[in-house]
Amino acid sequence: MPEALKGKLNLAQYRRILSYPSWNYLLATIIETRSYEAALEACIRLLEFSEKHRERLSQSEYEQNLQRLYLCALSMLDRLDRWEEYLAVWRELRTSTNFCFRATRSIAGAVPNWESCLIQEAGGSVYLHFLWISAGRKALIERKLARRKEGKRLGHMLHRQQDQLSDEELWNRLERVKARINYAESLRSVINRAWGS
Repeated sequence: MPEALKGKLNLAQYRRILSYPSWNYLLATIIETRSYEAALEACIRLLEFSEKHRERLSQSEYEQNLQRLYLCALSMLDRLDRWEEYLAVWRELRTSTNFCFRATRSIAGAVPNWESCLIQEAGGSVYLHFLWISAGRKALIERKLARRKEGKRLGHMLHRQQDQLSDEELWNRLERVKARINYAESLRSVINRAWGS
């Protein structure tokens, strides 16, 4: 997790962490290094910061950040194979939040279990709860949990954890993340020069 999350966090750091492309780089690093527990703790800290400093954020920034952090926290619970917690958090977010977006029925139907996120239909559009993006994953986790309760083997369904990586593997994964970030930064530099910014 970024150094900013180990000490006192300020608004500029918070915004930098949650901005594009920083957030994408952070997620890539978390997934590559399997730092799921630390990422979950960081999400909780960033959510607390969001609430504490809500009056200093625009409504749009606040809502976008909460959605990003909620989805990240769910993803970390999934990757930690904490399925009961995942489902409890998912259900709580579904009932306690109302962030939504408009889509066509055909787009909505591309995700299994999408109806669980339907808020309203209007003409040819549907309004979906932001958790729509994770509805298919939720359905899969419900099936995994059912298999576990039936006593069936789950070895191939469990996520590998960071402690299963050797020091060398972890180092190599970090080097790959750094290489991707360096490539993206050099590409952005080329694009900025081409556009004259």
